[in-house]
Amino acid sequence: MLEHVDDVGRVVTEIARVLRPGGLFFFDTINRTWQSKLLAIKLAQDWWPTRLVPRNVHIWEKFIRPQELARHLHASGMSGEQFAGLSLAGNPAAVLAAFLRLKLARGSFGELGTTLKLAASRDLSLSYMGFALAAT
Repeated sequence: MLEHVDDVGRVVTEIARVLRPGGLFFFDTINRTWQSKLLAIKLAQDWWPTRLVPRNVHIWEKFIRPQELARHLHASGMSGEQFAGLSLAGNPAAVLAAFLRLKLARGSFGELGTTLKLAASRDLSLSYMGFALAAT
């Protein structure tokens, strides 16, 4: 949800405020890169043949680079942050077939999500997840 807010720093500060000392803040968000612009903006919402979500659900300028999120975490007093990328681990042909079934109203988002099989990776270029610890 961080990629949908207007002031990431303010949201992270509020999260840090309400967490117990040493509490964990888990997150996943979209990186602001050319890859995310192509996939999450152009293909997933702008181009009608591949559109999966309504237009303007995501605004590329609100996507957050890991370094920016790390700065917000530190400014709010959180520490120990760790990041991992989310990458496709499923069979690309099976993913394409599930996507086509969804577009033809013969499949579901659940089926597509199961087929995607996203897995943790070192590649943060599209989407990433992680955690940070609240101040003790």
